[in-house]
Amino acid sequence: MSTKFFTPLPIIISPSFHHHHYYHHQDSKDNLIKQWRRIFPQRGVVSEELQLSEQPPLGDWSITVDVQGQRYSKTFTVAEYVLPTFAVDVRLPPYATYNRSDVVATVRATYTYGKPVKGEVTLTVQPKIRHSSISFRPLEQFQTKMRISEEGSVDIPVNIVRDLNLKTG
Repeated sequence: MSTKFFTPLPIIISPSFHHHHYYHHQDSKDNLIKQWRRIFPQRGVVSEELQLSEQPPLGDWSITVDVQGQRYSKTFTVAEYVLPTFAVDVRLPPYATYNRSDVVATVRATYTYGKPVKGEVTLTVQPKIRHSSISFRPLEQFQTKMRISEEGSVDIPVNIVRDLNLKTG
């Protein structure tokens, strides 16, 4: 399970274009986390970043701006974000032969709550066993990348003989 902490924070405070500003962040326990002094906005905009620690206090944080004796404050929430888990199902025919070596691998990916996963899939195909005697030649492998559709699935055509460079004679 992966965990991320995030602060979605669109803040637009432009009370003054020509005067310096004083900014400070406080966490949910009112600890002063970071401050910027004498910040001069460029065309009314100030852009700063705050890197959170690995285990920040969760809850409502605040950012405060002091400009010419006026104070502007905005709160935002720092919350634990757990990446959703998903399942991948690969459907293949039960077997392939030299005479019928065209197969289609259907890959379907869905989140545990049922919504389709959007993204990219890498399919790697290699023989499970080799019919010849001991050989120092490595097993052939075929790999392809494809984009998963909006419905959460993709059909990937594979020609086993051609794509794995299998000998037919």
